[in-house]
Amino acid sequence: MVNYYYVNYRKNTNNMANKNPKHKFSSDNQPPPRGKSYRTVLLEALAAANNPMSEVQFISYYVNQAMSAEPAQATAMLREIFLRINPVPKSVAPLVNFNFPSDGTPVDKVNAIAHGVATGEVPADVGKMMADILKVGLDVQETTELAARLERLEKLLEEQGNA
Repeated sequence: MVNYYYVNYRKNTNNMANKNPKHKFSSDNQPPPRGKSYRTVLLEALAAANNPMSEVQFISYYVNQAMSAEPAQATAMLREIFLRINPVPKSVAPLVNFNFPSDGTPVDKVNAIAHGVATGEVPADVGKMMADILKVGLDVQETTELAARLERLEKLLEEQGNA
């Protein structure tokens, strides 16, 4: 059984970012509201301009400007417009299928990853990521076990001190 310890730092003002309790948040002392998003402000400015435009009209205007601009400017403007329409996707690790012993020992799992990388079933960067995940899992397990052992030792010392 793992016990989790909660430490309340709020009572100790030395650990607070703002050591002046007068500035602590409470029901009466709250930060100001966030305000409008940049997009909302922009759309309101478009509607209130001398020549009011809708969002579609605004985009059409700039696409037309980009199409009729000098080649150097047109390239940069069109690039920005197209990146807004279709942003560059973030890289995602590919799905891989290989023989992985889910109930095996950590050594078995690392050997399976290494074999998958060696045979080309697993890309090297994905294999490294998987090995790193295993290492972090083992580190967490080790820390948890050490905390449990320490707790048992503390109980034994306490019992011996009371005897």
